[in-house]
Amino acid sequence: MVIAFMAGVLAMSRRVRSGWSPRQQQRFRRGALYCALAIFGLLGIAQVFSHKVQWPFFACWGLLILIAAYAAFRKPSATDLIKNYVQDSRHCGQCGYDLTGNVSGVCPECGWVIPAMPMQVETFAWVQWWYGWDIRYLENWRRTLLSMLVIATLFVALTIWFLLGLRTPIMTVIPALMTVHFAINGVRVFAYGRRQRQSPPQ
Repeated sequence: MVIAFMAGVLAMSRRVRSGWSPRQQQRFRRGALYCALAIFGLLGIAQVFSHKVQWPFFACWGLLILIAAYAAFRKPSATDLIKNYVQDSRHCGQCGYDLTGNVSGVCPECGWVIPAMPMQVETFAWVQWWYGWDIRYLENWRRTLLSMLVIATLFVALTIWFLLGLRTPIMTVIPALMTVHFAINGVRVFAYGRRQRQSPPQ
């Protein structure tokens, strides 16, 4: 399972590095949500039949599913629509309509106003610290830093719980790796924030 997880991470990292729009991210999140629901169901059934129901497991997994469901089905923001267009200027950022040959500045399908190019936007690829340390651009580095710290803390707790509650310590490898990943990105975001504070105002 650990090997499959690492292989999946490496495969996805190549795809994300080439550019992943919010529209593509949401499709992936929906697929991940369906997989999480399937795993939750199978493990839940196994625990019920074995008469060893672990309520902390159901609570933690249920919370993760709720967070994943929100991320998978939330309404895209105005910034998300702009990111869609910046990473794929052939299609409308809102509805995905093909804009080839369009010079009106407005999508004929949904009426979305096409933004002027070029512009600077935050891309999902910044999380891949193994491709480069410095982060080019973040919309709100303080909010991002807080999220990195919170997620890293949750994975620390999950690692400790797995280590103390499971008979197979190898399963702690995945949450431990995720802890390291988010901690490294937290340091990178902090470094980005320091550069922003030290840079002269435009």
